Amino acid sequence: MNLIEKLSLSSEDITRKKPYNYKNNDENLFKNEFTKKLPNIFPILNSKSFIPPCGRLFNKIAFNFYQFNTKITVKELIKSYLKSILFLMKSRKIKRIDYILFVTNSNSYNFFHWFLDVLQKLEFVFESKNEILNSKIKIIIPNGHNNSFVKKSLESFNLDFYFQKKNEIIVSNHSILLPDIAPTGNYRKNKILKLAKRLRNYWTKNEIRIPNYKKIYISRKNSKKRRLINESEIIPILKKKGFLILDFDNLNFEEQLSYTLYSEILVSVHGAGLTHMLWMKKKSKILEIRARNNYDDNCYYSLASDLGHDYYYTIADKTHIKKSFHLSDLVINVDEFSTQLSKMLI
Repeated sequence: MNLIEKLSLSSEDITRKKPYNYKNNDENLFKNEFTKKLPNIFPILNSKSFIPPCGRLFNKIAFNFYQFNTKITVKELIKSYLKSILFLMKSRKIKRIDYILFVTNSNSYNFFHWFLDVLQKLEFVFESKNEILNSKIKIIIPNGHNNSFVKKSLESFNLDFYFQKKNEIIVSNHSILLPDIAPTGNYRKNKILKLAKRLRNYWTKNEIRIPNYKKIYISRKNSKKRRLINESEIIPILKKKGFLILDFDNLNFEEQLSYTLYSEILVSVHGAGLTHMLWMKKKSKILEIRARNNYDDNCYYSLASDLGHDYYYTIADKTHIKKSFHLSDLVINVDEFSTQLSKMLI
């Protein structure tokens, strides 16, 4: 079996357990996620490729469209293309690599998309480790991904990565682009479980500090979006229940990790902080504060189900009717929050 065949995946039917505090009148929030069919995945092989410093993959002079993991408008596409050309004009270095593997996507500089899109994909790639190393294929980490959580997570993989430098264009005779192995917010269960085990095992063996906190609340008070406006009303409830209140905007990744790696209960508004459930031990408890009538953002419910965590939710209301669920701040019913928190802690 050649590498292209090994990097292909058949379609897969998945089922998910309902939230532990599921209410029948909330069926519309979750009904599209209880069962899902993941599509076939095939790697894209091309010759004469290049990557400008913005990190986009071109085949000759055309974008490789499979690197876009979300829908993109014509306007956004043109903007991205022109940005790439501008970066290309500013390039000062050329790095020639005969064979490259491209695993990132258009959003993978983002914390969630890095761990749940790219690293899930790398866990699958790792199954073909010997073929990749023997073929001297370089796995490209584009410029813009040179941050601590990227580098620290890649330490757990014994693969040949090449980090694109600033103002560098990578030119390749042959490229393989591996599309996301599941649509964003979905997961190949066996791959995500292997990834969770890999990260947890690696980090627990590498002297991560162990604070004596099992219950964590991650605040978004300093975020630009999805802040909980009346958060001050639920903080006393959380503290009374023994929760440590953390603001991840004030902590580097290593500090964040040192708290969540050994926690058993995680509470937060829908956002990147909930990604930390990936390395929490199985059967941890997750409470997500999510917007009323938001039927689309189920990535953390799906992740918790696939990881074997106990998922709970509570509803908050948007404070800006005209803003999207993704951008609007939220306000929560304090009594309802207290009720759902108590259910989880029983």
